[in-house]
Amino acid sequence: MRIGIFGGTFNPPHRGHRHIAEDFREQMAAIGLPLDKVLIIPTFVPPHKETPDLASGEDRLAMCEMCFRETPEEGDAVFEVSDYEIARADVSYTYMTLEHLHEEWPGAELYFVMGDDMLLYLPKWARPEKILEDAVLVSTIRSHECTVEALKAFAKETYPDQYAAGRFLFFESEPFPVSSTEVRALVKKADRPIAKETLNKLLDPEVLQYILERELYQ
Repeated sequence: MRIGIFGGTFNPPHRGHRHIAEDFREQMAAIGLPLDKVLIIPTFVPPHKETPDLASGEDRLAMCEMCFRETPEEGDAVFEVSDYEIARADVSYTYMTLEHLHEEWPGAELYFVMGDDMLLYLPKWARPEKILEDAVLVSTIRSHECTVEALKAFAKETYPDQYAAGRFLFFESEPFPVSSTEVRALVKKADRPIAKETLNKLLDPEVLQYILERELYQ
């Protein structure tokens, strides 16, 4: 069984997140490693970055369910939102989540997707060698400032044994230029027509309605 993992703050989840998940699923299938499912795992408190205006875990879980809801075509990996890190109600470390997933699905192959910027930050994560032992890291190139060659060179130099063992995969992904920070700023101006129009392009309609009804990020 192959399980894809897409973790993040999802504050809020937007169409860029959905784009990454869909591209991850498609590119894994294209190289002959189709996933059985893709777990979407919102963090409780992200340990590596400041998170102003952090919505509650309950709200972010609900929005993820809306953002990643789908009826996949036959053979496609399904998106499944997991409350594991939210339910722990503590700082979330990736190596702990991977250990839990191996306990839940013994023998499963885990593939953890991250952006190019996050891979460069990996040495500062808690127990990166343990992460690479428990999952293959799949890095998506989403900016014009980075290249596959540069990321491969970084991984080979920083984690030579894991690189040689095939614990890294690299994909180029068409960027979807949006960030949750940008979305939160636009929500504060949602009463203005141009901001509302932009939000309709960046968010699932259900997610936008949920944010406005609950007055999140105000």
